[in-house]
Amino acid sequence: MRMVAAWARVAVLLGERVVSVVPEMIPRSTAQIMGWTDELKADKLFAEYGYFMVPFISVENMTVMSSFPSVQGTPIEPKALKAEPNTVYIAMLVSDGDNLLHTMIYMPYTIEESAAYGDVPVTWIINPAIVDLAPRVFTWYEQVMNEGGQEMGAMMGDGSPTTDRYSGFSFYCSLTRHYLRQAGMHTLKQMVDGEAVAWNVQPYCLEGGYAGTDWRGIGSDEYHMDNDCFHIGTTNSRPEYLNKVLDSAPVDEPLFLSVMIGTASEDVTTYASELKKQIEARNDGRKYVFLRTADLAATYRAYRGLPVE
Repeated sequence: MRMVAAWARVAVLLGERVVSVVPEMIPRSTAQIMGWTDELKADKLFAEYGYFMVPFISVENMTVMSSFPSVQGTPIEPKALKAEPNTVYIAMLVSDGDNLLHTMIYMPYTIEESAAYGDVPVTWIINPAIVDLAPRVFTWYEQVMNEGGQEMGAMMGDGSPTTDRYSGFSFYCSLTRHYLRQAGMHTLKQMVDGEAVAWNVQPYCLEGGYAGTDWRGIGSDEYHMDNDCFHIGTTNSRPEYLNKVLDSAPVDEPLFLSVMIGTASEDVTTYASELKKQIEARNDGRKYVFLRTADLAATYRAYRGLPVE
């Protein structure tokens, strides 16, 4: 499946006048839109019509990038630790990679330029379709992620079609499954309808919500299994959110957290390193373990007595 060709059929300039006629312009079987508008308003509008948006701004040379042969990613091996009581297991994530500006420009720049890259295990949420759209960039990601002990997670676009718009929703889930397999990714970031997507796509791990500060997603300290999918909410890294969760961590069992630390438009790796030190300096009698999201999911599975693979 060559996504460049599919997207080319539906790429539109998203101004207010065009958005109003989008449902008549785009067939249901190609339910993705490339462009950019106000994301909260546009996400809701597109979801109600059965579409989703792939942010595509300030990215150049995509014709050249996509001209190289598509590639197949190699999955990392999730590593399960022995979960212990009074211990908090934290997986940090860098968001917004569904936007090709972040996947193609911000994240590579931060990874290359930050001296703190690799200090802390981090899951980088990128657009998995670059296996087709920018194969050489994806190959570079695989190399630097493996070298730095990091993980690539997937996010397909802003929002997703509502479940009542079944043709669009089923297309979204099918496309997501396809690119998770082709990119070899275990982790999927899903802002809304996380339960429905978890059950229909069944990734190894689904991180729900966005930044853990609004209504999107399950609770920030909630996690459970949706059949074979480990579904975990998003906790925000700002002290007013994170400290509240850490202060209420149980003593007689482990706590698992997915912590959103921002985007790569800033030096997010240095922030991750500093945040780790701040958490460890709490000296609250708890043990803190930092790991990749796939390892977090594997550790929870082992804790529950479930198969890790």
